[in-house]
Amino acid sequence: MDYSYDGNYMVVVTGANTVVVYDTINYFTQVTYTPAPGTAKVARFSRNNTIIAVGQTNGLVVLLSGQPPFNAIPLTSFTPKTGTDQISDLDFSYDGSKMVVCYSNNNNFQIIDNWGLTSRTTRDRATGQKQKACQWSPIDDVCVVNDNKEVSIFAIPTSPTAIPSSTSKITSASADFTDCSIRPTTTPPIKIVVTGGNNAQKDSSYFLNTGGTLN
Repeated sequence: MDYSYDGNYMVVVTGANTVVVYDTINYFTQVTYTPAPGTAKVARFSRNNTIIAVGQTNGLVVLLSGQPPFNAIPLTSFTPKTGTDQISDLDFSYDGSKMVVCYSNNNNFQIIDNWGLTSRTTRDRATGQKQKACQWSPIDDVCVVNDNKEVSIFAIPTSPTAIPSSTSKITSASADFTDCSIRPTTTPPIKIVVTGGNNAQKDSSYFLNTGGTLN
């Protein structure tokens, strides 16, 4: 589930393999998109609320209108990697120029530069692990949750510079982390909230983008 940044709409990926947009006043359905083929895994609004990106298990990113008049017909779609790479999560950068895409069956996550153009380009970063979740920060860090009990922070340089190794990470002693969320502030250090891991007494924990331990 994701909310538009003006708070007027929410988008939900349902168990029936549909993507539904509701208004947040009366919760009336605005539009329903059904992937064909593929299965929707994630849907997010762009920061300016004009686009909804849907990530699918067939490796497809589908772009829908994120504002009225909503339409179930995609504006466009593209496959960042191949049809066998299953998208687990995606997110838009705060300046709107980039997208991060992570995969449940590939050890690389991707940065897509100029995602809205046919001239879009991709940059891969090998992590050695498959990914469960990813999110962008206001200072162009990306948080990546992998399937090996780690959450890592990567500083994303301007295209076409290659993505360097992680600047910090946190490791769980027992259980996998399941998701991450980055506090929307530009004043470091920035808190990264995570769910799962070995901090079983809490619904969520946090660490700082500069490193440190779970709190």
